[in-house]
Amino acid sequence: MHVRELAQFAGLITINGPQFVATRPSDNCVRVEQYWASSKCRFEAWSRVLKFSQSQSRDEPDSAGQWMVLRATLDEILISDLLTRIWTALVAARDRRWSTDSSDTVTRSVFASQLDARHRALELLLDRDAMTARQALSVDRVRRKAERWTDALLGALADVCDVREFAIDQDRAGEFATDLARHRGDRVQDSFWRLLMLSLSSAFRRGVSPLAANPEANARITANILGSFRAELFDSTGLQHSLWMVRISAVTSDAQGMIRDLLGTGQAPKSSMSPTRPTRRRI
Repeated sequence: MHVRELAQFAGLITINGPQFVATRPSDNCVRVEQYWASSKCRFEAWSRVLKFSQSQSRDEPDSAGQWMVLRATLDEILISDLLTRIWTALVAARDRRWSTDSSDTVTRSVFASQLDARHRALELLLDRDAMTARQALSVDRVRRKAERWTDALLGALADVCDVREFAIDQDRAGEFATDLARHRGDRVQDSFWRLLMLSLSSAFRRGVSPLAANPEANARITANILGSFRAELFDSTGLQHSLWMVRISAVTSDAQGMIRDLLGTGQAPKSSMSPTRPTRRRI
């Protein structure tokens, strides 16, 4: 599962966020533990790549392959931060509303690790021994785009979540919240959400590494988040994603292959491409 699909998924759970917060949490410790375990595996993979890159010097022999791996990892860290913040904010809001601690401790632990990985990635952008100025600039464009979308989606959840705690720029998130509030409850709201999802889908279609750094871990993380939602919520949005949601809701060892098969539904049989290469998804 490519990181650009994590961004799309963040938009979907944002749309269904208020219903999620209003639903009493269930005692599903397995989902919570699997979310933590999958996230931990991905953090360790990120750490290995970042540590290796920091130990390299520009004067040492390098290859295009090494840069491709580093670029895919940096993009994954910066864009997955979007989903992690939205999900942590929703869990915190739900547990606060129902006076429980069913998942908040675990999600905040994952969030803390995500912040650490993000900090290390930003430090690497300033290290001219790790990458050229041009390479750093291309990654920074992804960072700025992910940050804007983070604040935009958190702004949409301002009525149910503590936006200030999880926003990148609190003022910007507040401005988004004010703008989005104007559409709440009117007849163009459905069209507004459709447009937002299309914009989110296209935002990361270009300028992002074509490789998926950790597709299997991404699929497991997404599936475990999805398992905390009622399936009918996604049908109520009117968005054409329900089949995708149903298929990835089953957490299995071949989750990545299942998603790749889904994304190719109605097309030619899937090819035997490398598992590190993403499948293009047509919206």
